[in-house]
Amino acid sequence: ILTNLTQIIERAVRSVFQTYVEALKKENKFTKDAQLKALDLAKVEVLKQISNETAEFIKDNYGDIDYFITSQIESTINLLKNV
Repeated sequence: ILTNLTQIIERAVRSVFQTYVEALKKENKFTKDAQLKALDLAKVEVLKQISNETAEFIKDNYGDIDYFITSQIESTINLLKNV
């Protein structure tokens, strides 16, 4: 479950980066508000793709699903920046 979730999160982050972030960065318009919107876009994408089983697993093992997904997205962004 965690491997699948990690892959979903990474794909969502990459997708938002390619479709939203890159364009704003080229125009020098990637503001704090744009960063928050990018995070929200990635969270929506992740939530669309995870199964009920995965959502229950997160809740049972980590608690708040929103907090968990947000922290994993932020961690993934950090990892991808340093690649």
